Amino acid sequence: MRRRLAGALVLTALVSLILAAVVGTGLIRRAEEQAALTELRRQAERLGGEASLTGEEPLTALRLVRRALDLSDASLYRIAPNRAVLVGGEPQFVLTDADLTALRSNQTLEGRRQTGNGEAVFVAAPISAPRSKLVLVLSRPVQQGPRIPLGPSGLAAAALAVGAATGMALVLSKRISEPMGELAAAAGDVAKGNLDRRVAVDGEDEIAVVAEAFNSMAAQLKQNEQRQKDFLMSISHELRTPLTAIQGYAEAIEDGTIDGQDARAAGVIVGESKRLGRLVSDLLDLARLDAHRFSVRLEPVEVASILDAVQSKFTHRAEGVDLEIDPCVATAQADPDRLVQVLSNLMENALRYTPAGGRIRLGCSETSDRVVFEVTDSGPGFQDQDLPRAFERQYLWTRYRAVRQVGTGLGLVITKELVLLMGGSIEASNVPGGGAMFTVSLTKASEQDGRGE
Repeated sequence: MRRRLAGALVLTALVSLILAAVVGTGLIRRAEEQAALTELRRQAERLGGEASLTGEEPLTALRLVRRALDLSDASLYRIAPNRAVLVGGEPQFVLTDADLTALRSNQTLEGRRQTGNGEAVFVAAPISAPRSKLVLVLSRPVQQGPRIPLGPSGLAAAALAVGAATGMALVLSKRISEPMGELAAAAGDVAKGNLDRRVAVDGEDEIAVVAEAFNSMAAQLKQNEQRQKDFLMSISHELRTPLTAIQGYAEAIEDGTIDGQDARAAGVIVGESKRLGRLVSDLLDLARLDAHRFSVRLEPVEVASILDAVQSKFTHRAEGVDLEIDPCVATAQADPDRLVQVLSNLMENALRYTPAGGRIRLGCSETSDRVVFEVTDSGPGFQDQDLPRAFERQYLWTRYRAVRQVGTGLGLVITKELVLLMGGSIEASNVPGGGAMFTVSLTKASEQDGRGE
């Protein structure tokens, strides 16, 4: 990369030098032509004035301008009625009818024109004479072909410029390629699993920005890896707990220590099996969400039937807790099974943190275009810094696992994703006086949706 970059910079310098030389040559040539025209104009005015003062015939005037004819490309013409007659000097070029018309009106012509010896700049100035119209034509040849004014000093300056450009190219290429090479090496280390790899950040240019982004990415990857390890440890614990209980009671029944008809043993096995099933279901849902293979079927849903299903599911589980579910006759645009899952997850979360004697409420209200569900509890609620991150994967589990009983950290993540898939929104907040509140807002089904139109 360093060689390619240095070569590109040197090539750019060479091209710039060539373009500057070409443009400079054109400007120099143009300046020379303008200077030549100015000098020819001055000579024509001076010699024409001297000739007009003689009041003599054309040949006399010709002798007076002999200096000009000897020292430069000059010609003297007499304007006849239909043409220009060469009086003295070498013929410069053919004067056209338009030229003759302008010269008869005492106009001076100047510019660039093709001659027998190539292009030349010229001035054609009329001279007043008693009985004839004379025209003095002065010209100078134009430099042909490319002209690059490079003598020894110019060549030395060009070589010095190329050398300086080469040196700057090497310095710049080193400054750019070395940090990029370090970034590439660091990326290779991270790909091999070294998530502690970092790169130096020097300056505030684009390379420094990329270096900062790389360091941030590596730190985030390390944090995610640690979270994944913690998650696997948590899942292992959550799976081991019901499996241990099921295995223990099953072995006791098998050994005859506990009668197979023991209702307590059967209840533990059934309860832990359901718990295990819920955990596996959460893991499958999370895997499908991560793989974007989770779909919902939106349709008009009578909210009352959803609330009845949730109530029948939690009435017996909410022993020692005041459970209140508000009636609601609204119709929401949702997937009925997933809406039950969303509200059930929030109720599970509320039951986990609400102490005995506490209160859980599932409320429902509607606006002109939304159906809003609120699940409130009288548990410990959230810290202010928890609210913006309540739905992040394992955030609450990591923060509170050593303080109080927590779940796997999957329920709220799945709940938010399901609500978003149904086109809704969900927020977490604190209840004044203590407790947490989750608010789910879904689109209200229109009458046309209800008629299937």
